[in-house]
Amino acid sequence: MIFNFHNCENNDNGSLLFFSKQQSVADTFFSSSSSSSSNQNHMMKTTTMTKTKTTDSSLISPPLPPLPNIIPSIVWQPWNQQPDDDEDENNPKIPLPFPCYPPNIKEEDLFLLQSTKPAHTGLLFQRPTKVGSTTMTNIVLRLVHNRGVQEYTKEMVLQNSKPPPQRKLFNNNSNSTTTTNMKEEQIINYNQKIIENNKNNNTLVSVWSNSYSRGRNDPRMKLQGPKCLYRANHGSAISYEYSLRDQKKSYLFSLLRHPTTRSISEFFHFQVSVYQQEPTDSNFQLFVQRKQSNNPMIRDLTFNTTVPLQLTLYYQQYRENNKLMIEKMKKKNRTNDKNNKSDNATATRRIEMDYNQIVTDILKSYNFIAVMERMNESLVAFKLLLNLTVEEILYVKPSRTSGSFSNGPRDKEKDWRPCIYLIPSFLTSGMKTYFYGDNTNNSNDDGSDGKKGNEHWNEYIKGDLLLYQAVNKSLDRTINELFGRELFEKELKQFELAQQYANTICSGKSNTTTTNGGGDDLVVPMCDSTGHDVVNDPNRSTTCYIWSEGCDHKCLNEQIPHPIPKEIFNM
Repeated sequence: MIFNFHNCENNDNGSLLFFSKQQSVADTFFSSSSSSSSNQNHMMKTTTMTKTKTTDSSLISPPLPPLPNIIPSIVWQPWNQQPDDDEDENNPKIPLPFPCYPPNIKEEDLFLLQSTKPAHTGLLFQRPTKVGSTTMTNIVLRLVHNRGVQEYTKEMVLQNSKPPPQRKLFNNNSNSTTTTNMKEEQIINYNQKIIENNKNNNTLVSVWSNSYSRGRNDPRMKLQGPKCLYRANHGSAISYEYSLRDQKKSYLFSLLRHPTTRSISEFFHFQVSVYQQEPTDSNFQLFVQRKQSNNPMIRDLTFNTTVPLQLTLYYQQYRENNKLMIEKMKKKNRTNDKNNKSDNATATRRIEMDYNQIVTDILKSYNFIAVMERMNESLVAFKLLLNLTVEEILYVKPSRTSGSFSNGPRDKEKDWRPCIYLIPSFLTSGMKTYFYGDNTNNSNDDGSDGKKGNEHWNEYIKGDLLLYQAVNKSLDRTINELFGRELFEKELKQFELAQQYANTICSGKSNTTTTNGGGDDLVVPMCDSTGHDVVNDPNRSTTCYIWSEGCDHKCLNEQIPHPIPKEIFNM
């Protein structure tokens, strides 16, 4: 791994977008009360939401809080060129195969598609909350299933046994046959595994079937099929024990988002949409304060078991030193006291966190980290680093996005998850003040904001923001220094054309007739675009792997030619 440290002068942080509030949504789902006037001396004031949305340009490109002048970065390395500690520097490196390994048969949850148990091999997606991770999860699920089928087919060829009927994976026009270039030593190892796995079972089965202990006719095997060992559920890198992973047999990657928009999305998704809490400024601030989990993305990605505790203790100390400010924020309707100067009181002395070192350690621990605001660029880099095909990184817009319907919290009595509407996020003037300070009429001659933003919020996201900027910078360096800008732009253009082609097809209808007489959608989540509960509809079924994840896999596997016709890339 390569580490360089540069001054942060023209760092590209990606676009920072905020959703606009739809007036009809506000009128339908909640009522609002008027907000009190802003006060420069009350950065942490609590206000109720106003019906008037703010639309000035600072919502699109908000000012970034000050950070250290040095931002760590890394050039992500291709998977098949990872360093080998056992090799001499003068000898060529041994290419690493795609990290596809059979599921662990000792796990109790062999049939769960989203296991949360520790894993040390396989394709490992460290998944923070509300970073647009459903898109990446859809890609991971399809990738590990398709690659798992390929490995399973290879094994059946080695056994001189005809594989059982499988669902058609690809819409190829050619009648290709499966071949293997495996060496004799590998064949012997495979056969030995098969013998060991069948000592007490007369049925010929595969190490690639996660249900082989019950036989290939197990109904759950037909539903899932072979798949590579992987992880793509929420949880921390510490809980998954990624520090113990085999670096030659695992590919660990993650996805980040700007910490401010991530928090806004989390509040609106869970508190407002799921738990139907009124989206007032004070409720959001209380939501943040109650969690006490400052820098949540660092907490998710770090391997260092002491970091979460250090972050908590540091933030508790910060809150104690700003107790008056916090107490004022807890009172929802308290009138602002313009003569009170103590709102901006800060800690006189506090422990300093070494965020630079924490971020550097995280960069060293991962094979790649993507950026949500630069999803297409990130996926193309992911493709090139892991030597994938363009067909393997395609996706259809996930169903669980704001302004659509998704499955809500589980109803324990009925044992089901009803459909709920995901209210789009928006930013009020009070929220803007909370995040960025009161910058009204405080612009410098060069057009920049005269104030640095809200100190309290800056402190809350300080480490996450440094990590986010470091990952952005690392993506830029990888594009420019490893791939080359010209080659990368060509790959990006091809991906965007393929993505447009796939989404055009997958937005269509299938030949399946529904109760209303028309064809069903090719991509059917748990809740359709009208809010209808597909799961409890006896006449319909979802196309998802699990929950509302991987719902695009059938269309992308069966309706999209593999490879995509060359003429698509000449458009």
